[in-house]
Amino acid sequence: MIEIRLGELKGILEGLQVLIEKEIPIKVSYRISKMVKKVVEEYNLFEESRQKLLEKHGEKDEKGQLISKEGMVVFKDAEEFHKEFHSLSNTDIELDIKSLKLDDLGNITLSPKTLLALDKVIKE
Repeated sequence: MIEIRLGELKGILEGLQVLIEKEIPIKVSYRISKMVKKVVEEYNLFEESRQKLLEKHGEKDEKGQLISKEGMVVFKDAEEFHKEFHSLSNTDIELDIKSLKLDDLGNITLSPKTLLALDKVIKE
């Protein structure tokens, strides 16, 4: 089990997607595939909750559609949205996955950005 915050899911998912593209031992590839499935599942739930917050706090037109300007939702009360979203993002969850060891990954090359994103799932 790995404890993370919901707000960390996107970075972890992006890091795992980088790993998927690497040539690594088959058993490790399999574990990473299982990790991706579980992270995607949690991320989708997080996104559903975020969408509900947008629906709750976003201004809507006469058809009930969210109003956006320059690609950003217009809020009735932006401060309240950000407060609730911050609380959601900082919610701790436990992912039922086993962390990887650096040695499991062999001699692949990863950027510092990717390693930082995977900090919670890769141990020395």
